Amino acid sequence: MQNSLRVRIAEWLLGQKAGNWQQLFNRGVSETDGNTGALAQPYRFSPWVQRGIKLVSDPIASAELDFTQDGNEIELPVLDDFWQSPVVGIGSFEDFVTAWVGWFKLSGEAFLIGDDTWFSPLPTSLPRSKLILARPCDMRELLVNGDLVGWEYTDAAKRKTRLLAEQVWQVKQWNPYNAYRGLGEMDAAQ
Repeated sequence: MQNSLRVRIAEWLLGQKAGNWQQLFNRGVSETDGNTGALAQPYRFSPWVQRGIKLVSDPIASAELDFTQDGNEIELPVLDDFWQSPVVGIGSFEDFVTAWVGWFKLSGEAFLIGDDTWFSPLPTSLPRSKLILARPCDMRELLVNGDLVGWEYTDAAKRKTRLLAEQVWQVKQWNPYNAYRGLGEMDAAQ
């Protein structure tokens, strides 16, 4: 009885039938892929997905970065400067963390690509080039006899670049169906 009263009040407030507002509440705008009914572009069309990613990323982005070597804290101004804006096309550390967490939560994996400046050991006064935060759908694993030897990255201009495994940092969630790729929470929600 109490539940049906809530539904009637909500229908009156929204001026819609229960099915419509419940769908909007649960899924955001009903923008689907047209075939499976799965929510297309969930970050764009669901305020709940956006808010969930921010709830995870904000505490991470607000943490202070400390650098250590052999258990001792080290001060490297070049690293402090780098982490103010570490990624190509993203203006701040906070925005980078939101994007990184977003890909990880949506796709189950996130990729960073570094160039040759990342092969020199720390500490160093040499500046590091900005990283590329790659969309997971733009990364393809390269295998030899079942072993991961590198990645192929497709950029926005559709140019393909082969990378050594050491040039790519991948963080992934467990995927029982693919040892090389992560499985996103949004896959299960679809």
